[in-house]
Parts: sequence; C-alpha cells; structure tokens
Amino acid sequence: MIRQPNLTQTQQDQFDRMALTGVLEPNVDRVLLEYIAARWLNEHKAKNDRRVVRTEEKRVARKRYDSLQSVGKAAAQKAVKRAWQSLLNQSFVLEDGTRVTWGLATVSEHRERVRFLEHKMDGMQNTIDLHLEAIREIESVGVQNLVDIVAVAA
Repeated sequence: MIRQPNLTQTQQDQFDRMALTGVLEPNVDRVLLEYIAARWLNEHKAKNDRRVVRTEEKRVARKRYDSLQSVGKAAAQKAVKRAWQSLLNQSFVLEDGTRVTWGLATVSEHRERVRFLEHKMDGMQNTIDLHLEAIREIESVGVQNLVDIVAVAA
C-alpha cells in the first residue's frame, strides 16, 4: 500500500471540491497530486486484489460443484479439499479494514464478511432503485433530465 501524504485543510477542501465536480483544478500542488495518485493507486490495487480473489473463489465454487456432481463421495471430498487449499492464502477485508486469509478466518469472521457484503448489496440496490425512479420520473414528465423536472416545477 502506498503511503498517502497528510493534507492541510486547504488541500483537503480542494480535493473535496475536485472529487465533487470530477474536475482537476489547474493550481494543484505536488503534495495534493501525490495524495490523489496514492489514493487512486491504492484503490485500484485493492480492486485488482479483490478481482484475483473473486476469480479464485469462483473457481473453487465451480470445482466443488463439479466434483460433487461427477465423482464418488470420497473422491469428491478429496477434490473439494484441494480446491479449498488453493484459497487458503487468499484474503478478504472485514468491515473494520482488517485483512483475513480464507485459511485462518473464523466462522465469526466469515459471518462478519457476509453481513458486510449484504450491507453493500443493500446500498447498491437502494442506488439502483433511485436511478430507476429517476428514469420513471423523467419519462413520465417527458423531459431530458432531473434538472428539467425541477425547472418545470419552479
């Protein structure tokens, strides 16, 4: 993980403005640029790490299913153990930021991860629902976007 430099309040305010607008301001100093780069690289590294683990999780799930479907119980159990073994050193993050390997995660930690992922899913579903409602509203009023709806209502 790349260390992110500490920002002054002025730099933090500038970063917040740029994050809200999606526009890089022309007078960004080196420290703020380093902060932006480190943050971006850390986020993309975390996404890539998660993608690697997710791919392995899918492979393990598929191998477990295929093994149980295609061979006898003893052979299937052996194949399932081999599949789990490939996941032992892969890690996942708990809600508090703690990183845990699949091999050492307790039942409690697995449950916490499930709750965390369910919570994220609920948030995503709420956002999806909000976008769908915006679509319905825009189409029902017959305008191009929400700004037009507000203008019509004013």
